Amino acid sequence: MVDYRQESIENARGAIKGGSLLNGGAAVALLTQLSTIPQSIAGAALTSMIWWSFGLSFSAFAWVAAFGSTRYVDKWQDEGNDIHRVTSNRYQTAGIVLIILSIICFIAGSLHLAAGFNDAFGNK
Repeated sequence: MVDYRQESIENARGAIKGGSLLNGGAAVALLTQLSTIPQSIAGAALTSMIWWSFGLSFSAFAWVAAFGSTRYVDKWQDEGNDIHRVTSNRYQTAGIVLIILSIICFIAGSLHLAAGFNDAFGNK
């Protein structure tokens, strides 16, 4: 029999790691090239770093939401009070929204950096 609580925890953990890796990996990759970034795209690079920082923050807040969701599932199972199930579902929804926002930040930062490269080196 499937343990849905454990499956839910693993799925949340994977999503949070994914959001953190996308944004953190992009930021680290850009930081490793900082000394070679042309002045013409420095502004785009800075804006991308800001987007990715927000993406990392959203992933961190998603962890808090996942913790709250799991905690209230436990309280619901222990106490049988249905309000705890409702609260758990709200935390879960918040976590999903935060992960989606994290992915949007990654995309926005990447597109902004790509646009900066295009403006600086694109065919005119």
